[in-house]
Amino acid sequence: MQKGYTLIELMIAVAIIGILAAVAIVAYVDYSRRAQVAAALFETEPMRRAIDVQHATGEGWPQGNASAGFAGYQSHTIAQVAVQPAAGARPMTLEVTLAAPWVASGAKLELYPDSASGGYNWRCSSDRAKNLFALLPASCRDGG
Repeated sequence: MQKGYTLIELMIAVAIIGILAAVAIVAYVDYSRRAQVAAALFETEPMRRAIDVQHATGEGWPQGNASAGFAGYQSHTIAQVAVQPAAGARPMTLEVTLAAPWVASGAKLELYPDSASGGYNWRCSSDRAKNLFALLPASCRDGG
């Protein structure tokens, strides 16, 4: 009677482990990208609150970085923040450029107040619509 494993059994085990590792790496990359986008969105929370206060106190929506007070903002997740003036149905847009070495480096997130429901909520969109759109939190997406 033999003790131990044959060569073919070991080769099958290594192949199975390789397949599982390949699946895990793909899932990790997607998770990592979602985390990067979420971190950048989280970092904009104080900016959005400052804009909310400015609007609620009757000063209106900021129409540029100077009126919002965000000139030159950078961090490890954000390369640049730009406040864009009103365009179309958007009263203003907070444009956030993601920083390197992030997977989505250089991609731009656009955050804007949406007043369709009476009050308003902050919504998101992206300049790389289909690549980055899936990474946005569902509560923030503008529908594509």
